[in-house]
Amino acid sequence: MTDKNKTSLGSKMTGWLGKVSASVAGKGLYENIPEITEFVQNLMM
Repeated sequence: MTDKNKTSLGSKMTGWLGKVSASVAGKGLYENIPEITEFVQNLMM
């Protein structure tokens, strides 16, 4: 995977994470946001 592809994938995943976090927060599940963030970060490594 090239650096450009990694950057694009990271950007897309960050956008997706923002949408998921907003949805989770809207449902009152704030305590789950750190786990979701950690999962996505592990995928990007």
